[in-house]
Amino acid sequence: MQTQSGRLPDFFIVGAAKSATTSLYAYLRQHPDIFMPAWKEPMFFSYGETPLNTRLPAKNLYQFAPAQPHQLMGEASTTYLYRHVESIRNIKKAYGAQAKDIRIIAILRNPVDRIFSHYCLSRLHGIENLPFERAIEPGSVERLAKRVNRDLFGIVADFDYFDMGLYSAQVAAYKEFFPHMKIIVYDDFKRDPQAAVSDVFRFLGVAPYPVDYARHFNIGGVPRIGFINTAINALRKAWASNAFPVRAAAHRLAFFFTGTNAGLCSAERRIGMFLKHVQFRNTKKAVMRPEMRRRLVDAYRSDIVRLQDIVGRDFSSWLS
Repeated sequence: MQTQSGRLPDFFIVGAAKSATTSLYAYLRQHPDIFMPAWKEPMFFSYGETPLNTRLPAKNLYQFAPAQPHQLMGEASTTYLYRHVESIRNIKKAYGAQAKDIRIIAILRNPVDRIFSHYCLSRLHGIENLPFERAIEPGSVERLAKRVNRDLFGIVADFDYFDMGLYSAQVAAYKEFFPHMKIIVYDDFKRDPQAAVSDVFRFLGVAPYPVDYARHFNIGGVPRIGFINTAINALRKAWASNAFPVRAAAHRLAFFFTGTNAGLCSAERRIGMFLKHVQFRNTKKAVMRPEMRRRLVDAYRSDIVRLQDIVGRDFSSWLS
């Protein structure tokens, strides 16, 4: 991975998706001795510089440029856990003998809660239109690949709802290769984020630092007012399209006058964050049917049991 500093990240938050990784990422960014880029989820080591996402090279070229020499560099991409085979292979290729020095952080959430939260997010973004019971049936990746807007979401961002919660093989692969791996349980993180983040600071070898935990990120739910959510999704889709005339013209002007579009990209990111904030405010809590929860607990049971042995942690609460 190319960065303007010539350095590579010192640590990764690898997942799991919909397990408070955005909150952890945001809290770590507050530490003066840690640099994490403004753009979460570059997913570089999951896919590399492939035609699947033409934005990847640009994102990875600029995002680490502001890092100071004394700062640890990290990034957060939840595809790294699910796509562990490709990601580990690409990390080993990029880092060589230094790969074993990387520090890996994973947050694991009850897979039944995770899959429902993932579905709700897809609903919120206008990607998913099926009821939960039908949406999680096999073939979700192929089905949603036809619906996802690649200008807005880049890669088909892994809508394998069920398999993304099969943590045992994913975690085992990282633990086998990376001797420095921190496993955080989502319930512990939600109950006491300060204790969890302080533990991560110790793991990374940085001094304690007072973090603002007041803000919560990516709050789960489904749209409260449908037309507001539809309008925001339509606006984001139009603006993200490279064919959108206003956006294309703005980028041409930025390059003409400044030789770079970095400032415009920063403004776009702030607008995107504002729209995302409005979208998440326009949510209401959704509840899974009890009989569906029982079915999913049974489906995940054997993997959870294996995970207990790998992590050395009791996950019996996930089995009830």
